[in-house]
Order: sequence, then C-alpha cells, then structure tokens
Amino acid sequence: MQDPIFALIEAHRLAVAKDRKAGDALARARLIHGPAVVELTAERKRTCKLRHNRRRDLRRATPTTAAGFRALRAYYQTLIPMPDIDDVATRCAADFVAAVARFEGRASR
Repeated sequence: MQDPIFALIEAHRLAVAKDRKAGDALARARLIHGPAVVELTAERKRTCKLRHNRRRDLRRATPTTAAGFRALRAYYQTLIPMPDIDDVATRCAADFVAAVARFEGRASR
C-alpha cells in the first residue's frame, strides 16, 4: 500500500503550477491593459484558493512510511527557496516536526 502523502504532494505541486500560470497570465494582461483582466483575476483567486487548500491538506497529513517522510522532507526542501511572504522555511520545518510527532503518537499506542 502506498503512502497517501505522495498523492497530497502531487496535488499541491499541481496547484502551485496552476497558480503560477494564472498569475503569469494576469500579469501579462495587466501590462497590456487587456480585456481579460477581470476574468483572469477571478481565475487567479480560484487557483490561489486551490493552492492554499492543497497546502492545508498537506500540512494536516501524516506520512505512514519512511519513504513518505523522506518524500515530504524533500518536497518541503524544494519549497523553501521559493519567495513567499508566508515564511515557507519556518512553516515547512514546523509542519514536518508536527507530522513526526503525530506519527510517533500513533506508534506509541
């Protein structure tokens, strides 16, 4: 049985890509004062919400295998260099520590 964390990582990765694409399209439309700015703004809000929801899902998840923990740690490492006003490095470290604590809590039962 595969660790569900892999699907959550992939869902977050896809949501981030969609949000970037929507942000780029909106930025281009604003530069040329294009007529699609309103539509693209709404799309960007949707993709931003999707990205935040997938991030929340990822933060709440606990890997169930050693491979899942390694994948989560590696994925968080890829997020840290990205510029983000949410202080990704600190949040990723805290999320990982919380996931380990949840796992240890389950294992001790």
